[in-house]
Amino acid sequence: MTCGSCRRCQGTGLAPPSACAAEAPCLACAGKGAHRSVIALIQARLGSQRFPRKVLAPIHGHVQLRPASLTGLDVYLLWVWRTDPLTRRMSSHTADIPFAAHARWFAAVLADAQRQMWIAEVDRVPVGTVRVDARREGHDLSWTVAPEARGRGYGAAMVHAVAAGVPGPLRALIKRENAASQRIAHRIGLRPLDLEAPLQTWVSPSGSRPPDRGAHHVAAAQ
Repeated sequence: MTCGSCRRCQGTGLAPPSACAAEAPCLACAGKGAHRSVIALIQARLGSQRFPRKVLAPIHGHVQLRPASLTGLDVYLLWVWRTDPLTRRMSSHTADIPFAAHARWFAAVLADAQRQMWIAEVDRVPVGTVRVDARREGHDLSWTVAPEARGRGYGAAMVHAVAAGVPGPLRALIKRENAASQRIAHRIGLRPLDLEAPLQTWVSPSGSRPPDRGAHHVAAAQ
């Protein structure tokens, strides 16, 4: 599928899902309005109450995990989350992320057997994502909490749910100023190797497992 003015969508994942073709532009051509277009598309498809732009209505229930998918809206959700200003500042790579580059990265992650990507939901509301990258010495964890879902305990719940099913030593790379992710890492049993490093390495003690907080349907802290 392509937009009306170019063929840059073809084979790149840049075109909106076929059911949304009338609602969203090709993001190779969307320019500065891409963020607004994507948020409007997600709200239209999920319902504004399930993807509010600023304030997340109170939700009660359990964090549930599902694999990220090339179909549907996951590529758009993750782009909105990854390009949030606070997320960019806390990332090890702070440069802007054009949607075209994000779409290629997203497809490559899902095609890689050594990587897993999960979407966390509460009451069917997307609240974040967790990625697992296999390495020779164990597994790396990385995560993003949806901007509108921060401060509710969902980050720790979703990361613990994923970490509980990952074998071998765990590691996370966290910026020194990223206190929220440091708290999540601490709650799942990771410990920092050097608190003074600009990019801290948090690791699981040898042979340890994340503290038992339940199975993959983890009660979300309110």
